[in-house]
Amino acid sequence: MPSVIATEMQSLVRHAAEPIKAGETVKAQMVRSWERLGRPTWWRIKACWYGESGGFSAQAVRDIQARYRLWREAETRRAAHAAEVEQLTRDRLDREALEATRAEYRSELARIEQQLAACDETFRF
Repeated sequence: MPSVIATEMQSLVRHAAEPIKAGETVKAQMVRSWERLGRPTWWRIKACWYGESGGFSAQAVRDIQARYRLWREAETRRAAHAAEVEQLTRDRLDREALEATRAEYRSELARIEQQLAACDETFRF
């Protein structure tokens, strides 16, 4: 059973370090995980990272799990906010394109009306 706990803790801590950039050191990954999980004691992060957390107390395991859950929730909110901002930006650009199209339509309509008026003085709007 301790190996299952160690594997789970290792998975949580390593997932919190993602994405990993090419050439990045293990320590840099551990620091990122440590920061994202709210800076628990360093030795716990290190033990989890290397799969040596099988002897952790239930409270310590719950603490890491809770920190991971909080981080994931914050990431989910951040992603949802980014998607919302992207959608609002896309909507604004669509409205601007629509207004440009309307302006082009109006100018083309005015040009056609002028040509018709030149052809037939009785044509009026």
